[in-house]
Amino acid sequence: MSTETPSFLIDAQLVLVTSILDRVVPPEGEKPGAGQLGVAEYLDRVVAASARLKKLFTRGLAQIEIMSHVQHSREFSDLPAEQRDAVLSEVESAEPEF
Repeated sequence: MSTETPSFLIDAQLVLVTSILDRVVPPEGEKPGAGQLGVAEYLDRVVAASARLKKLFTRGLAQIEIMSHVQHSREFSDLPAEQRDAVLSEVESAEPEF
C-alpha cells in the first residue's frame, strides 16, 4: 500500500478494499493484483469527494465484514480466496449498487 495519508477510509477499510481488489484482479506470478497497484488509495480519494460514495462505501464495506463474520467467524482479509469470493457474491446480491 501507498504511504499516502487516506482521505476518507480508515486503515482497516483500506486493507479491506485492497483485499477486495485482489479478488477482482488477483496477483498472478510476478504480476501484482489490483490491490498492490495503488487502486485502493485512488478509490479513497474519489470516495472522499462524494457524500453519496462515502455512504455507499461505508455501508458496502461494513456488509462485507458482517457477512464474513456471520458465515466464517473471521475478517474478510483472513479468509481463503474461495470464501472471499463467496462473501463478495453474497454482498453483491444483497447490495447490487455497491
